[in-house]
Amino acid sequence: MVYKYFISVQKRSLIASASCLLLTVLLSSCTINSGLQSGKLPESGTFTAENGLQFYIQPLSLANLPPKEAVNLDRDLYHLVKTSGRVSYGIAKGDVLNIILTNYPDINASTSSLTVDQQGFIQFPLIGRVKASGLSVPQFTATLQSKLQRYLKYSDPQVKIINYRGSKFFVDGEVKQSGEFVIADVPISIWRYFYGGWYD
Repeated sequence: MVYKYFISVQKRSLIASASCLLLTVLLSSCTINSGLQSGKLPESGTFTAENGLQFYIQPLSLANLPPKEAVNLDRDLYHLVKTSGRVSYGIAKGDVLNIILTNYPDINASTSSLTVDQQGFIQFPLIGRVKASGLSVPQFTATLQSKLQRYLKYSDPQVKIINYRGSKFFVDGEVKQSGEFVIADVPISIWRYFYGGWYD
């Protein structure tokens, strides 16, 4: 009985293997065709397709590429773009900071959300009031680190602005949505307001 069952299972396994092999052979002989049939194309010159359309064929090289089109900008806009540059964000009154001291989790609980007050200071454990407004994040981090060295062995603060409440900008004119906007933690491009994003 066990012997017959073993032969039956072996036959099923053999049939399944043969079926897989046959299916593999049949599928491997098929080719996938994208449907784009070009026929024999000449190296260069004219070519007439079966449907009567004529094409001019030319080898492509850097020498025969069309010239890059120059963008014509308004003079004022051109001057604005040329004279503006990347600026480091200065912490402003009303911004909310997240300050982490990796080796001091007990201090982190009280520094996860610190608001810069109207005088431009934050209240930090151990050292008290620290001037923040007007400084970039790296400058403020260095100031904070130097003050914390007096109290902590490993004073390596990691400062991040989590809410930019202090700095706003305004968009006005022929745009889809004009008004006051808060600066976020992403780069802002003037082109977005003229040609994309809010522009109609």
